[in-house]
Amino acid sequence: MLVATLYYPFPAHDAAAALDLADAFARDGAPALAAAGGPILAAFVTNPEPNNFPRLPVREGEVVFVTFQAFADAAAYDRYRAHVVTPWWRGHVLKGAPEVRRLAPTSGSRWQGSF
Repeated sequence: MLVATLYYPFPAHDAAAALDLADAFARDGAPALAAAGGPILAAFVTNPEPNNFPRLPVREGEVVFVTFQAFADAAAYDRYRAHVVTPWWRGHVLKGAPEVRRLAPTSGSRWQGSF
């Protein structure tokens, strides 16, 4: 199971707030989440450049920090969540609670097996 977590800094258009969040994540979040059993596969911050590929629409005027983690199954994810007590992003102003998306491969997906 792949888990994507989206963090929306406040104000929503503040690229500096997103970069501060990414720095805090590298310093505090990634090590804490890995220690709880949820190593990070990747982390990204919205690119503020104008969209140069209009056939692929993107949301504009909003910055997001997103992380990706992989778990063997839903039970492994639930065990991980039980160990994460204090959010690493405490002290940063977010637009709302982080948005968590649990993703699973379809039968035709190239993503099969473990990472």
